Amino acid sequence: MKKFLFLLPVLFFWGCATTNQDVQAKRDRLKETTPVCTNEKECKKMWSAAQAWVASNCRMKIQTVTDTIIQTYTPTGSSTAIGAKIIKVPLGNDQYRILVTIYCANEFGCVPDSWESAFHFNDYLGKFKEKKSN
Repeated sequence: MKKFLFLLPVLFFWGCATTNQDVQAKRDRLKETTPVCTNEKECKKMWSAAQAWVASNCRMKIQTVTDTIIQTYTPTGSSTAIGAKIIKVPLGNDQYRILVTIYCANEFGCVPDSWESAFHFNDYLGKFKEKKSN
């Protein structure tokens, strides 16, 4: 019984462990799906959608909204509630990359998961990308 009690925490953390390959795969997926707006109209629509996503999906209230940043208040204590920081990075020629950072104050993870929330954000903004006509 003592051996089992000793192994229980080891098994728990082993089951929760993420390999460097897993993290790199998530980073690659996030980078591949990062939204880019390509004109003023599209950028306004996507920036508005980004603010709506944050308001609807983060339990932390929005603290700052400008033309280049949307940020919630920072989660405190050991809260699993997600906060977000969205930055619009200029690429030139009226193009911007919209980067998302999702975080919480809990060392064991956020609810919902920060990676999944970031993927969801990118997918959501992708819906506001203007369709190119042939």
